[in-house]
Order: sequence, then C-alpha cells, then structure tokens
Amino acid sequence: MNADGKGRQWMFVGAAPSFSADGGKILYTSNHEGQPGVYAYDVLESKPQKLIQQPLHSPLAVARWSPDAKKVLCVDLQGGRHQLLLGDAANAQMPPKVRLTGDLGFVASWQPADRIAISMKHGDAGERLFLVNPDNEMTPALIPGQEQGKIWRDPTFSADGQRLVFVSDQ
Repeated sequence: MNADGKGRQWMFVGAAPSFSADGGKILYTSNHEGQPGVYAYDVLESKPQKLIQQPLHSPLAVARWSPDAKKVLCVDLQGGRHQLLLGDAANAQMPPKVRLTGDLGFVASWQPADRIAISMKHGDAGERLFLVNPDNEMTPALIPGQEQGKIWRDPTFSADGQRLVFVSDQ
C-alpha cells in the first residue's frame, strides 16, 4: 500500500517483509513450498523467487537485504543452534554460507559499510549487540557502551548506517 494508506493490494503470504534499497523487491520468509524459506517478491513482475533453497527450520526466521541488494541474511534455528546465514541474491542455487553459529537473536541488520549488527548471549552478561563482518571469519566485535545485566537485541541500522536502534530492558 502507499504511504497514504491507499493502493493496498495482496502480494504474498509471509512474514517480516523488507524492501530492497531501490524498492523493486520485497524480501520475506514464507511457507510457499511447504517448508519455511527466504523469498524475494518482484514488485514489477508480481512474482516470488526463492532466494535460499535450503529449507529453514524456524518459522520465526527474519531475512534482510544487504544495502546493495546483492546478498541476503537470515537467522535460523538448525540443530538446536542459531545460525547467521548469508545468501547470494543472484544465485539461489548456491547454498547459503553459515557465518556465525551460537546463541543468536533472530533479528539482524545490515549496515551500509557492509557490517551486520546482531544480538547474542555474552557469557553471564545477557544479550549484547555485536558487529559481524560478513566477508571473513573474524570474531564478532562487541559494540561498546552496553551496560552489564541489561538486554540489548533486535538491532536496526538507519539508512545511512550512522545510527542503530534496538530493544532494551532499560
């Protein structure tokens, strides 16, 4: 629907929609083929395309575009562990790369500087926000300024990547 509430139309059944930067595609998770998966709905062609062929194991999985819409990320629960999956938006046949496994939150956000913010358990300190480089295996970096004993999760970057909003129990 348009921002003014007009022009509403049904496009797909799914969860956690996210526009690509150019507004031409909508990324979402759905059960189109009987198992949860990551799809992109082409707004001009009015059709979905499965972007991550590997079936997801969690109906709570949330997918997000990279700023250039060439990659997608998704956090899924597989084998009792959360995994940060990275997929190639142009090549759905390529299996997603497992970038991180652990006690992760389901929401992650891609920064224009090609870093990913995600929450994960940090010892006995509760959930903390970390920055992850998607292109290497470096240890995620704890974002400074987070108080001990508080919960910090569900990060989302501003469009310019300069600000980060999140949920906290403060």
